[in-house]
Amino acid sequence: MSQFFSDLRVSLHLGTALFTFFSSFAFAGSLPFEYGLANLGHCSGAIFRLEDSRPEDTALLLTAGHCSKMGSFHGMPAPGERFHDVPVDVSAKVGTMNQDENLIEVHSKRLIFATMTDTDFAVYETDKTYAELGAGKVDVLTLPRVPPSLAAGDTVVVPVGRTFSIIETQFVQSVEAVKEGPYLWKHSMVLNKQQGLGPGTSGAPVVLRGTKMIVGLINSGRDGDDTHCSMSNPCLVDEQGEVVPAPPGAPIAQPIHQLYDCLDAGRKFDLKLPSCRL
Repeated sequence: MSQFFSDLRVSLHLGTALFTFFSSFAFAGSLPFEYGLANLGHCSGAIFRLEDSRPEDTALLLTAGHCSKMGSFHGMPAPGERFHDVPVDVSAKVGTMNQDENLIEVHSKRLIFATMTDTDFAVYETDKTYAELGAGKVDVLTLPRVPPSLAAGDTVVVPVGRTFSIIETQFVQSVEAVKEGPYLWKHSMVLNKQQGLGPGTSGAPVVLRGTKMIVGLINSGRDGDDTHCSMSNPCLVDEQGEVVPAPPGAPIAQPIHQLYDCLDAGRKFDLKLPSCRL
């Protein structure tokens, strides 16, 4: 959650890599979709659907867990801390890269779930249905139950809601874990370094190019400080436990498909399910 990743600032230089990463490569070429983007003010996000979501379902808003502004670690969820079914008052502007005006404002009165343990994401229930957002020409992304496999060099896009821009980059590798301050995020993804940094990329989804499939969520990146594994300076951990500093400027993303393991037969969040590991 590097200090670059979001505009959220806490005394203690908020690092946690609140990844407000790159706004370097706003993609200028033709895109197959308009990728619905969400601007939460201090972070990016996206409207997303589950594989079996219906048009009349209440739309879900996705962002990084550290963007939820709740928790006992400098306003963020501490390791082991989870928030479920919490009353909130959150709003976001939703639109597309080509929609500077007529943005749709969505509101949330309920945080469905937020954590920074093993991963880093938050899900809100909005006051709009998918059908209502579709009428506003918001292209909703899908979180697949089984994420597509990525190989080194595969192209991904990052819809950055904070700036309503699309960034194109490449997948570099998956690592056993990323360590940053008190946090240890498992099975993280490292993306290719981009030129330029801009505030607000934390919470932006990573999407397989040419699809609407979310493969991860931007949450961190190294700011170049020499204090390895500290806030804003994540380290990569391999299967043998070897620890190396993350490449400077390389975005870090977390998988979030494991939320399916916490949905009951009615598609409601149930942290007591035996399959739920969040």
